[in-house]
Amino acid sequence: DYKKNEQIFIVNINPEIVVKNYKNEKMKEILNKQKYQIPDGSGIVWASKRKKGKIKERITGIDLMLKICEKSQEYDAKIFLYGATQEIIEKTQKELKKMYPKINIVGKCNGYIDENNATEKIKKSGADIVFVGLGSPKQEEFIIKNKATFSYIKIIMPIGGTMDVISGKLNAAPKI
Repeated sequence: DYKKNEQIFIVNINPEIVVKNYKNEKMKEILNKQKYQIPDGSGIVWASKRKKGKIKERITGIDLMLKICEKSQEYDAKIFLYGATQEIIEKTQKELKKMYPKINIVGKCNGYIDENNATEKIKKSGADIVFVGLGSPKQEEFIIKNKATFSYIKIIMPIGGTMDVISGKLNAAPKI
């Protein structure tokens, strides 16, 4: 519920993130504590089925991001895009505006500027939703480090290479 006064940190769980954090107890604990963990990888679905878990299907980060963008129009939610190159972030913004004419993108900055600079831009934007595309684990570390600073932000989501796909630089991952 968008009107609730809670911050949502959406965690994309895929085999790469599991492998990278296998021995990082602190990161595993932080990721496992998040209320929203999406199975963003066929390997996660496979492992769940093998262990008789409850995960039945993959939810890609790009699908969830686009759904959030679509719903954001109903609330005039303010969106900030952080990550990728300047060219890709510009194309991503353009494509999102084509897909969702009422989307309210209030700011953006590429992933190559100083992190403190990016944090200040995000704060000044008054964003309700922030998508962070810095690659893993950098994007998760950025979110964890700045979560309290961004306490007013409703949704903060790591999106990996999603902007590459939206901008047309890469093809989307196949649905399984």
